[in-house]
Amino acid sequence: MTGFDDLFYPDNKNRKRRAEQLLTQCEDYSKEIDIINQEIEDLLNSNDTVKNLLTDIKIDNFQYKIYDIIPDLLTLGPFIDAILGADKRSKLREAIRGLSKPRIELKYRKQTLEYNKQILDAIVIEINRIQEKAKRNKWSNIKLTSELEDAVDSAIEIALATNIKNTRSAVLEDLKRKDKDTNAWTNEDPNGEELDYFVKELNAADQNYSFLNGEYKIVSVLDNNKALDVKDGQLNSYELSTNVQLWSWNNSNGQKWEFSFDFKHQAYKIKNKLNENAILAWNKGNDEKNVFVTKDMNKLEHFWMLQIDTHDYFILKNKADPSLSLYIDNRNTKNGTNVQLELLKNDNNAHLDAQKFLIISEMQETHIIDSWLKSYVDSDKKEHYHGLYFKKIDPSILAEIMSYELKVNGNYLGNASSERYNPSEDGRVKLNFFEYNGYGINHPVKGDRIKIWAVKKDHSTIKVIDTIIGN
Repeated sequence: MTGFDDLFYPDNKNRKRRAEQLLTQCEDYSKEIDIINQEIEDLLNSNDTVKNLLTDIKIDNFQYKIYDIIPDLLTLGPFIDAILGADKRSKLREAIRGLSKPRIELKYRKQTLEYNKQILDAIVIEINRIQEKAKRNKWSNIKLTSELEDAVDSAIEIALATNIKNTRSAVLEDLKRKDKDTNAWTNEDPNGEELDYFVKELNAADQNYSFLNGEYKIVSVLDNNKALDVKDGQLNSYELSTNVQLWSWNNSNGQKWEFSFDFKHQAYKIKNKLNENAILAWNKGNDEKNVFVTKDMNKLEHFWMLQIDTHDYFILKNKADPSLSLYIDNRNTKNGTNVQLELLKNDNNAHLDAQKFLIISEMQETHIIDSWLKSYVDSDKKEHYHGLYFKKIDPSILAEIMSYELKVNGNYLGNASSERYNPSEDGRVKLNFFEYNGYGINHPVKGDRIKIWAVKKDHSTIKVIDTIIGN
């Protein structure tokens, strides 16, 4: 039967080789995950000082179980049968497709564990240094505790600044480069758009999205013109306390929020721009579910866990009780509507939309396409384009941008990124597609999907465009 299949489907040998390659990579990543998991567990269990100082960090925050997010990802039996059994084309195609998604997730988890381990190692080194210093100088327990807390905070800050945070999108591009370098047969792999959607699905399955950093507005999915707002645009000067409501976007400081991920709590602090000490929080107590802005006291109810779906909508869950998430009262979008916490609704509940938000940066908003640069129309009447112009971008925002990344239909044209242009005399900023494909002839055409990311000086990226060419 195998010979018969090979006669009619000569690529079956390539299919089998590709399926075996993907399976081997998944198995290798799984083994590495187990090893690093054990190293992290041993580290946390063997050092009481680390455990006491990081009381909000559980081992599960650092570790990954292979099956915990999507249990059927690694049901490898059918894939193994496909590879070892008769070389049926459909089974081999199924194996290739079925292994593409877990390969992304497993490599992401491996690299995330390595990132977490580097930070924990830095913490342990600093703790040991302080403890030795305390012995030499005969510090009191009070002084030692204070010095240890400061040392841990410092170690985390330095480690976060010097280690690049992992993303699934970056992992996907690493895997594509690996395939290219090894001359892998990828003819029947999922296409670029499908792979990008796999990343969206995996991000959506992650209960703790941690890739925001900086200033944003929080906009209701119910009405994109309505944002979270500090009532009356001011804070009580003594308590730094006031209610949070929904209000039409007016670009005031009371509607601007600074997101920062706290490593020790594995959750976000969300500060209001009216005052750097004013933080979005659950007004916990007396069975209340109200949300307000108050003085940052580092309480659990002052932290938020984020979850993103495949439409880039966010759910904001309170760290003190992750079953409760931010909610626009009664789905009412009128100005002044209260913002509170409610149990997360199920997918069939119309009120679920009242718990979903867009979190939008000024950098995203300022990137507006002014015009498309058409190259030519071919014999099939397809319109080819070689670039675009953004409308004038605020100089302070532009100064943060080092380069742009570009994808067409889920794939890079060639180079992943290119340095940004300086603005023209009228303030517009050009993006030249030629610089992404080595001045090749494969111009994008009208109707292609284009995605553009601004690459900041700290090497973080923000998606600023996701549209159809020519629109």
